[in-house]
Amino acid sequence: MTEAPATPLISVVIPTRNRWPLLRQTLAGVLRQEEVELEVVVVDDGSEDGTSARLAEIGDPRVRVHRHEQGSGVARARNAGIELARGKWLAFLDDDDLWSPRKLRVQLDTALAGGGDWVLGAAVVVDENRRVVGMEPPQPVEDIPRLLLTFNAVPGGCSGVMARTDLVRQVGGFDEEMRIMADWDLWIRLSANGRLSVSPGQEIAYVKHAQNMTAVNLAGIVTELEALAAKHRSIGFSVDGIWFSRWLAGNYRRSGQPARAIGIYLDGAVRYRSPGNVVRAVGTLTGERAMRRIRQHRPAPVPTSAPAWLALYL
Repeated sequence: MTEAPATPLISVVIPTRNRWPLLRQTLAGVLRQEEVELEVVVVDDGSEDGTSARLAEIGDPRVRVHRHEQGSGVARARNAGIELARGKWLAFLDDDDLWSPRKLRVQLDTALAGGGDWVLGAAVVVDENRRVVGMEPPQPVEDIPRLLLTFNAVPGGCSGVMARTDLVRQVGGFDEEMRIMADWDLWIRLSANGRLSVSPGQEIAYVKHAQNMTAVNLAGIVTELEALAAKHRSIGFSVDGIWFSRWLAGNYRRSGQPARAIGIYLDGAVRYRSPGNVVRAVGTLTGERAMRRIRQHRPAPVPTSAPAWLALYL
């Protein structure tokens, strides 16, 4: 059995609630990380599906579990993990996403080589069957602080970021008044207070499915975006409307609400003079196969094959 390090270099924080079948694979990938001393802080945010009992059966001393008896929201759950973390570095991971066995080592080496205080990298996008359907490449590192003021320019969401623990605590962690926008808000604050590095390769798989948090918690999202804008307007925050309309419509599409998605695409097409939104509306009307063809013709590269490490999860 792998021993728990007395002073882990990296603390991996995973919030979860009622998603044990997803968490099981995600956690297995974390425990396969190579050449790093780590601990895993799983924050069970009021699960009622037996997650706590299953976590107790893992028997790996690197896994620490903190339970909220009542669900308190993903931002508060992540903050609980941040408070408990003993590592010099924090790596965030959603309970449905996947890492290569080298993810932490690659990001740590990148940050140390470049003097980075926080680091992100490219993500492949996969569906429930682990089929690659897209890619989220990072923007040039020098552009990301500026781009974060117009859209969430971090590939892979929370699962793609590692940061110095003291920096995350210094900037106040996640804003617990936010749900969907809490990660974007933190990236803006990390960017304003620390040096960013971008790691090479594709070490993160962002899994898209009907139970994604952004697909099931859509109520009030425009209000939350307005709150984010108010919070950062003094430093030039101004959201990219085309990006936001496509992001929001895509989440409605994946949550099984195609009519709402089409309406948002078309509203964005008129509001922002975007022919691409019209194409996406038609694609939504004709089904997911058409949407995959549209994604394959975007300027952003789509891998022709899955990274080799993804086979570990098949």
